[in-house]
Amino acid sequence: MRAPTVQRLAALATALVMAAAPCFAADLNKTLRVAFPIAETGFDPAPVGDIYSQYVNRAIFDALYRYDYLARPYKIVPNTATAMPDISPDGKTWTFKIKPGIYFADDPAFKSKKRELTAADYVYSWKRIIDPKMRSNNIQVFDGKIVGADPVVSAAKENGKFDYDAPMEGLQAIDRYTIRLKLNFPSYELMADLTTSPTAAVAREVIDAYGDENHWTMANPVGTGPYRLKQWRRGPGCARQTNPLPNRSNLPPADQGRSAVWWPAWQTESAGPKPTGWPKRQGAIAVQINGAPERLYRRDTPRAVREKRSTDHPRV
Repeated sequence: MRAPTVQRLAALATALVMAAAPCFAADLNKTLRVAFPIAETGFDPAPVGDIYSQYVNRAIFDALYRYDYLARPYKIVPNTATAMPDISPDGKTWTFKIKPGIYFADDPAFKSKKRELTAADYVYSWKRIIDPKMRSNNIQVFDGKIVGADPVVSAAKENGKFDYDAPMEGLQAIDRYTIRLKLNFPSYELMADLTTSPTAAVAREVIDAYGDENHWTMANPVGTGPYRLKQWRRGPGCARQTNPLPNRSNLPPADQGRSAVWWPAWQTESAGPKPTGWPKRQGAIAVQINGAPERLYRRDTPRAVREKRSTDHPRV
């Protein structure tokens, strides 16, 4: 038998095997369960340092940049920024442009007004990281790096209050959608840091409305991301979230217009029976995007029940 004939027969056999094999489409009713060995700390991106809280924060808050893991090699791409930063030749001046038309989830702190994301929100959020009272686990991102920040930080340590309105040469919103960051020295890890949720934007009105004595808002996260928190009760507990996604070009087309829901793992009938072998006392956070698999965050560590404030944040 000639070689071309053998090759054709082999190709035909392969095609028949593939046709006979069952085609498994994604079952959108299935649940993806991800274990949390410990309880999450809370949902304020600046102070929290545990990875489990950050899992949730990444869905609620938007950093300027994100990783495109589907690219080869994977790379950093704009998220809420319009483009990669403009960096001066000496590596010490960074300029960022924000996409217009991105909004925070509705919240009473905004007094029934649509609240657009602006450059000032990132400036405020980054100042929170270096505020001594915040005791941020992420202070290394900006500590000692921003031109003109040291006097403001020193004054805050002396009088116990950080002046967020004090002029700071190295961190400014030079217009509604432009941030200028001046560094004391080049920071080679900064680009990667700007993809993380600790550097994401929060709204000052939300911190003023719900912040505790440390200005933390662990139970009241309000961001520009595709999710929003409706209810959180720590172990046994739940988080509930429903939120139509913003129509943003940086979101995957398959996610446009969807909504997300978080509910108790098995404390409600809709969640189904308790999985076999799971502890009786634990908290859980279930996450679902309409038309996509549910993601259930399970906590194995028993925790005392502590009620947290519950608010509703319909999307704008």
